[in-house]
Amino acid sequence: MVLLLWLGYIAVLFWLLFKPISQEQSKLLVGLWLKYFSNLPFEIDKAVHFCLFAPLPLLTYLSSAFLRIKFKLLFTSLFSILLAFFTEIVQSFLPYRSYDLYDLVADLLGISVCLLAIIIFLIAEKLVNGRRNRPSNVGPKKS
Repeated sequence: MVLLLWLGYIAVLFWLLFKPISQEQSKLLVGLWLKYFSNLPFEIDKAVHFCLFAPLPLLTYLSSAFLRIKFKLLFTSLFSILLAFFTEIVQSFLPYRSYDLYDLVADLLGISVCLLAIIIFLIAEKLVNGRRNRPSNVGPKKS
């Protein structure tokens, strides 16, 4: 189930990042931007890129168990980072899209936040499991 979710997520990600935008859609998006988001201190596009790529490492990590990959965290990191670079490079070749270094930075920040959360969870899990598995007679003796 997780593997299908991961594959579906990547398909939707590609569709969102590579689909052409018509003039009408572009005017609509600019109009919405000016109406609702022009007062924000950042470009909403960068927040969208951050949010699009933030779930990618988690879904990749969870799916890597089904792919029987040994070094899950390394695979997750490399796959997510390479996918971010790949999507921005492909966008640079599409006539209706453009390459933006700040989009790539937002992608990588989203990936980094999720990877950090995964690492923190793995460390916490190891600490909790280590305490559970420790024999009760080990430790300083009380007099």
